[in-house]
Amino acid sequence: MSKENTLAQIHAAQDTIIDAMADPTLTPIQIKALQDASTKLRNMERSIVGLIGQNLINSLTTDSKALKNLAEKIDESAEQLSGVAAAVKNAATVVEDFIKIISTAGAAGLL
Repeated sequence: MSKENTLAQIHAAQDTIIDAMADPTLTPIQIKALQDASTKLRNMERSIVGLIGQNLINSLTTDSKALKNLAEKIDESAEQLSGVAAAVKNAATVVEDFIKIISTAGAAGLL
């Protein structure tokens, strides 16, 4: 099962809990159990999102380095391809900037 499917199931369970919490006949024990379940689901969701974010950062970092290496090879191979190399280097730089942004956001708990 993929992380995305797991997140969808967690969201569905959270929705079910929200619906159940609307029942005015719940006892305090039942309310507490639902609140605890909701908290645990939220913690699981955050963990999965963190893993997805870290995997994305790792993958983008690797791909960005490879892209810069290719750009250098293209640039060295022929002068007529220098424009292509510049465009590829620019794309790699944009990806690196994006990595910095999502890394900072992740470290701040925003992702």
